[in-house]
Amino acid sequence: MKPYRILIADDHPLARAAIRSLLEADTAFELVGEAANGKDAFQLCGELHPDLLLLDINMPVWDGIEATRQVKQYYPRVRIVILTVSDDAADLFTAIQFGAQGYLLKNMESEHWLSYLHSLMLEDTEFSRKMAGELLHH
Repeated sequence: MKPYRILIADDHPLARAAIRSLLEADTAFELVGEAANGKDAFQLCGELHPDLLLLDINMPVWDGIEATRQVKQYYPRVRIVILTVSDDAADLFTAIQFGAQGYLLKNMESEHWLSYLHSLMLEDTEFSRKMAGELLHH
């Protein structure tokens, strides 16, 4: 099986480095590119054709929500997981409305990240149980 092609978009170099390190330790994933803002991530989707875009919600130029909207309009097959430090259900709801398939908290343990990403790529849709519960009560 070919590895899943992953694109990371986060405006913090340290966050990108941590995610890169996590993904490189798992042969199921191939990191194909990195971006520091949502607009660059959108442009790289057209060039690199990732299977999955890991997208920080708060970035300059285009934030994660706007980037999700644009990517889903032009590259609908790309799966998107929003990355954030906030577990605000309103953010999750907005991301879902624009087509994101998932939502990960940056403070989750690395093994949970990998398990979540594996599940997401094997399923049609996979959300954090905690966030899904919050959304239902919103």
